[in-house]
This record gives sequence, structure tokens and C-alpha cells, in this order.
Amino acid sequence: MNKKLVIGLSITQIISFFYMFTQSNKSLAFADGIGVFAIVSILISGFIFLEHFGYFDVFGYTFKKTYLVLSSKYEALESSEKEHYASMYDYIQFKNNRRKPPSRTFYIYTLIILIEGIILNIIYIYT
Repeated sequence: MNKKLVIGLSITQIISFFYMFTQSNKSLAFADGIGVFAIVSILISGFIFLEHFGYFDVFGYTFKKTYLVLSSKYEALESSEKEHYASMYDYIQFKNNRRKPPSRTFYIYTLIILIEGIILNIIYIYT
């Protein structure tokens, strides 16, 4: 499984469990905890989706180029590696060639958790 997905799932579980154990009504807390889990998963899915299309490439280029220049490692790079950081356009093309399509597993998992949260809240409301 992708490292970003594991980190995302871990963060959502920690947030939802923290929310569940701080509430007094345990059945409502469980239903709401699943809802919190779904909302945080949707946010993480959105970031993964944006990252796939290169939305954060400008930050990656800026930090990497600044690091290479300030640490004097830019001169030690081979010419093929220097071409990747010569301009923002070259960096984006390099990243686009290396970028893998996002896994749909996390999106499907998020949808299942969202539906489960809605069903649990409906059950709680009508019982």
C-alpha cells in the first residue's frame, strides 16, 4: 500500500478515536466518529487528487532548488540531474513523466466509510 495512504488512514483513525472517546453518549459518538473519519478521509483524498495533477509541484521545486543552491550540492549534480532543476517547466515535465496514477482504493474506501457514517447517523436519529 502507498505510504501516503497509510499515513492518511492513521491520521484519520487517530482523530476519529480521539473524538469518540471524548463524548459522553457512546452510540452517538461511534456514529459521529465514523462521520469524522469519512470527512478527514475526503480531505486527504482531495489532497492526493490534487497532488496527482501537480498542484503542489511549485512548492516541491522551490524547496528542492533552494536546498540544492544553499547547500552547494547543485554544482555536484550530474548534467542530467541539473536539467531537471534548470527551470520550473523542466521540473514539472520531469515530475509528470515519473508520476504514477493515483490508487482508487483510497477513494473507494472513503466512499464506503462515508456511506457507513450516513447510515449509522440515520439509524441513531430514528431509534
